[in-house]
Amino acid sequence: MRILISTPLFPPEVAHPAAFSKKLAKHLDQHGYDVVVATFSNHPERLQNVDILQINKDHHVLTKLVLFCLRLLKYVPRQDLIILKQAGFSSFLTLVISKIFRAKILLIMSEDEVEVRIKNQKLSRKSLTIWRVKKIQQYIFNRVNLILFSNESIKSKISKQYNLNNLKTDILEHPEVLDILHYGDEDSAKDKIEVEQNKWNTYVAKIISKTKEYAN
Repeated sequence: MRILISTPLFPPEVAHPAAFSKKLAKHLDQHGYDVVVATFSNHPERLQNVDILQINKDHHVLTKLVLFCLRLLKYVPRQDLIILKQAGFSSFLTLVISKIFRAKILLIMSEDEVEVRIKNQKLSRKSLTIWRVKKIQQYIFNRVNLILFSNESIKSKISKQYNLNNLKTDILEHPEVLDILHYGDEDSAKDKIEVEQNKWNTYVAKIISKTKEYAN
């Protein structure tokens, strides 16, 4: 199976979508899937066997948009599954291109982009930016095959706010993204690495099974 992951962030950036997307790509590859990552990043970390479609964040916004879409037009037709991490602008562009080729699309949600923007950028709920973010999220929610929320709380909140009752949604808890520098002594590190590996193995298997169940 060929899988493209569209993510707004990727290491060396440290925010949640970055670390999660790297781990997801790594473990999908370990399970034998052909993985491509599309992201806005100047110097993304490289993963063995995983292609990184990077668009420099320093480009003019229109240049970034065009280049990103051109990369997607080249790669999306080959994919069996498109995974969107969060419902932001990169996911919006990926969705638009993916719909042209009728690709199966899975959205993985762990936080509301509106709340993230309000907190990090100190924006008013009535601002034009927040209005735009809400519209983009609603558009994405209504057009993917399945939305996987990381917990019941975020699922309940977003489902109520965006009226997702008639859409295909489910819950799949994210595995912990551990920092190897904080594993502790060697024996403790081995145990934690094994536990993390098992959790990711289960997570990847459930992603594929749920996609097949819902995305028909």
